[in-house]
Amino acid sequence: MQGMQKGRPVPDVSTEGCTQGIPENLLLQAIHRREQQSERTMEKTRVVKNEADTMSEKYKIVRFYYPALNRRPRTINTGLTLEQAQAHCSDPKTRKENVYFDGYTAE
Repeated sequence: MQGMQKGRPVPDVSTEGCTQGIPENLLLQAIHRREQQSERTMEKTRVVKNEADTMSEKYKIVRFYYPALNRRPRTINTGLTLEQAQAHCSDPKTRKENVYFDGYTAE
């Protein structure tokens, strides 16, 4: 029986006889290595996609007030890259103990 691959017929390929004489443990190791390579390739693809998404994503700085002050959060800045938002929020001037702190979120 023939299979289909991207709209094209795939000829039947029998592996019977191809592995004759090869110890089973070596065949299993080869299959396992192939599966690991496939998993690594898929993971690399996910990482590259996530990096691309992060690079194009914009962030905003939000000032959060402590609950005792009974104030709503307010937006401080918009349209920043992840690096800019992280740099802003790591600056000690962007927080005042028991009053407020600045955080970032995706727009």
